[in-house]
Formats: sequence, C-alpha cells, structure tokens
Amino acid sequence: LIWHLYPVTTIFIDGRMLDPTRVAPYTNILWMTPEGRQFFENSNFDLVLIPFGNAFSGERYPILDYLRSNADWRIAYQDRAGYLFIRNMP
Repeated sequence: LIWHLYPVTTIFIDGRMLDPTRVAPYTNILWMTPEGRQFFENSNFDLVLIPFGNAFSGERYPILDYLRSNADWRIAYQDRAGYLFIRNMP
C-alpha cells in the first residue's frame, strides 16, 4: 500500500521506519491519550491503517472507537488484519 501511494501520500510511521521522534506521538494516538488526541486532531491525516489491537496483549486500541464514532472518518476497508479509515471530504 505504501509503495502504491507514494509519492502522493506521506507516511507518518510504519514498521520499516521507526523514527524515534514519532514513536511517542504514535503511541499516544493509538491509546487516545489527551496528548495523542490533540496531536491527531491537529495533524492533517487523511488515511489511517491500523490493526484490530495490540499484537502482544490483544487489547483493542481506543483510536478504533474514536474513528468509528467520528463522522469525519469512514471505514474504507476491513479484513482480519485490521481497518483502513479514510477522512470524509467536506
């Protein structure tokens, strides 16, 4: 997916690129801490590709409920691995 979206889409984080400056914001976004929610809402994300939950603990990431209940976002694709959310255009 990343290869097909390049160069139109800029990736914030993925498993091949663990930029230390992005790990903390990413973790806060996943768990929707106050800092993570603010960072997410102030950023210009258009796509969110995310697994169902934490691979180690099985816990569901709170960002899933946030995106599913937010009218600005819709599920574009879902399979056994997770979700692809797309921001609704105004």
